[in-house]
Amino acid sequence: DLSGYERKYALKLIKLLHKKMVFLLHGYMRYEDEINNWGYPSDLMDENDRVMMASDKIIAVSENYSKWIAERYPQFKDKLTYVNNGVTISPRQKVAKEKNVIALSGGDRTIKANMYVCRAVEILRNQGLDIKIKLFGHIYNNDSDILQIPFIERMDQMQKDEYLDYLDKIPLFVVNSESEPFGLVVADAINCHCSLLMSRYIGASSIMKTTDKDIVSDNHDIKELADKIKYLLEHDNSDRLLSTVDPRKCSPEASCQRLVSICKSL
Repeated sequence: DLSGYERKYALKLIKLLHKKMVFLLHGYMRYEDEINNWGYPSDLMDENDRVMMASDKIIAVSENYSKWIAERYPQFKDKLTYVNNGVTISPRQKVAKEKNVIALSGGDRTIKANMYVCRAVEILRNQGLDIKIKLFGHIYNNDSDILQIPFIERMDQMQKDEYLDYLDKIPLFVVNSESEPFGLVVADAINCHCSLLMSRYIGASSIMKTTDKDIVSDNHDIKELADKIKYLLEHDNSDRLLSTVDPRKCSPEASCQRLVSICKSL
């Protein structure tokens, strides 16, 4: 798995040696540039597309993400398969949860769609629920609108142990992304006994059995978000989701075995 212009030279070498090639897809460059306004050079994105099309298989890092890519970018459909990211599900010791606190990740990145969650929480606060948000992740713009919201506590990036200590006490983690190839924060939330509300675009939902109470069908619909946030603050889903995680779909060993199997089949 190479980045940037290295892919062009790697492709030439692979073809020269008549080797098979797989492309591990943990984020599609053209889409992420479009939604986050990264400003990637067009020739770099074109080269990335050429390498993907030249690959024998494109391996998305979750089943859900594979379906999302196939639907949105049908030119890759025939080459797509998936290997769920290998994660370790190891629940931590339960501690008392704070009341009406929500975790968000991804800082102020547009792709995370965190502003819609904030608007939903504003509705609930206007109904008398004193909900607060802890916003984890890097802030790219210190003048970002999300930082002007009074009920948000900016947490920034931190060491993993400190981060998990915070999650232990947070009752609900909302992952509302426009697209999430996998979403390792989902495993963190599960291990810390947080209830989970996910948009339908979250790859990690592939490794568990969810109900419509766990999934936001329209991640821009602030009423749907508000209703489901309120429900999950009152009805914990963490134990239920944890009980449905299938190690055969997500353990590091299972993911490695599936990856090797795909490569051997070429």
